[in-house]
Amino acid sequence: MKLPDLMNSLTNRIHIIIDSTLIKIKWRRKLSYPLNLRTPTTFNEKIQWLKLYSRKPIHTLCADKLLVRDYVEERIGQESLIPLLWSGTDPNRIPFQNLPDEYIIKTSHTSSRNILVKDSHMLIRGVAHPFEKNLLLKTLTKYLRENYYKRYREWQYKNITPTIVVEHLLKNPDNSEIANYKFSCFNGNVEFIEVQLSKFDRRSYGVNYYTPQWKLLPFTMGSEVNVRSEISPPQNLDKMLTIAHSLAAEFPFARVDLYNQDGRIFFGELTFHPAGGFVPFNPPEWDAIFGKMLRLPNE
Repeated sequence: MKLPDLMNSLTNRIHIIIDSTLIKIKWRRKLSYPLNLRTPTTFNEKIQWLKLYSRKPIHTLCADKLLVRDYVEERIGQESLIPLLWSGTDPNRIPFQNLPDEYIIKTSHTSSRNILVKDSHMLIRGVAHPFEKNLLLKTLTKYLRENYYKRYREWQYKNITPTIVVEHLLKNPDNSEIANYKFSCFNGNVEFIEVQLSKFDRRSYGVNYYTPQWKLLPFTMGSEVNVRSEISPPQNLDKMLTIAHSLAAEFPFARVDLYNQDGRIFFGELTFHPAGGFVPFNPPEWDAIFGKMLRLPNE
């Protein structure tokens, strides 16, 4: 092995040792059973293994909220992209005067840092505020300084260029908030679908989980609560399943977030490690059930 290759290999090994140590510390705080990285069996354990040992440039590309648009366009076409209103690295250059009354702001290098602007209000980290430009700019400045990799040691976020992404806000024809359909793909195949309602109005927020055949699954994750009423399957569910498979086909695990606006399907994002792989299942046996379904590259 040449010296540069040897140095790169050594550096990567050191990073993995550091990351695995910090993951083990975080694990003890988050979950109630010992972490087994040598022979992982549960879903959360296998997500931790993937964080450490499945690191490719395509993960960084697809985690980037701006650059992933190129990947999506190549795989399923431009018509599935939410219209882009603006992107840039300086929040002070956002052309608010040219934006519509409603939109969503993302940062390219993080997760769960979206800001919804709607009805003269803005939703920041689950809390609604009257629209205030200074607060919005202060929040975005804080987000841009964040290295999201350090939170859960998700390598794909480490080298993304922090960028602000402003997109059109999708709504239903009756002006109500659109549901978010999250397709969890194991080795390219959809195994369960998370349906998330009402991100803007936390009072009516809820999550249900379904099989690809739209059978309600009897579990929740973390502190989530189920939607009390049954949710009907979206229009073109079969097409959404096909799109999710296409976008996730080359990854051991990927969650593909999609929206269905009156039959038109839009891409939301790709996620490789939901909640960093630290989310408890309720009841806990579902952690093991889904762990059996997920095949790691070394299995």
